[in-house]
Amino acid sequence: AVLTTVLAATTAQQAAATIDALPPWAPTYNMSMSTLVMTCNSSGWSNPKRGAEFGIASYDWSNAKKQWAAQKPMDCEERLLEQAESTKKLNPDTHVFVYRNLVKALPWFTSVREKLDDPQYAGFFLKFSPTQNGSYHVPDCAPEDPTKCSEFYHDQLQTPEVPTPAKPNPDGSCTDNVCDCG
Repeated sequence: AVLTTVLAATTAQQAAATIDALPPWAPTYNMSMSTLVMTCNSSGWSNPKRGAEFGIASYDWSNAKKQWAAQKPMDCEERLLEQAESTKKLNPDTHVFVYRNLVKALPWFTSVREKLDDPQYAGFFLKFSPTQNGSYHVPDCAPEDPTKCSEFYHDQLQTPEVPTPAKPNPDGSCTDNVCDCG
C-alpha cells in the first residue's frame, strides 16, 4: 500500500510538471497555428508574411546582421523587436519569439551592453584571468584597435568584425574600420 501511494504521488508530480511545461495557449489541430519556424536572414529582414503563417515564429539574433553590425552603436535588439512587431501585426495569433543566447553576454543587444558597462553587474560575467597576460585562445582586444580591450571573457564565434585582407568577408561586417557595440 505504501509503494502504491508513493508511485501515485510520483506520477501525480510528473503529470503536474508536464502540465507546467505546456504552453499557456490552447492546443489546436489547425496546422498553421500548431507549427513553428525559426528563421534568420543575415543579409536583411526575414519576411514577416512568412513568419505570420506559423503558430510560433522565432527570429535568430543574427537576423538582419548585415544591417545592425554596421550601425553605431549596433542595434540588434531594436531590429529584432521591429521584426517581431511586423510579424505580430500581420497575424496577432502568431506567438513571436526572439532567440537570445543564455550563456554569452552579446553586447550588440542594448540591454546586455548596458549591464556590461555598469560596474554593479561586473560580478555577473566571467573575466579573463589577470595572470594570463593576453595569452588567451581569443583576443581580449579588438584586432583593429589594440587599445579597445575588455576584461570580460568573450569569444569571436559569429561576432561582427572589421573586414581585413586576411578576412575580407567576416560574419557581420563593421563599417568605417570600427565595430561599435556601444
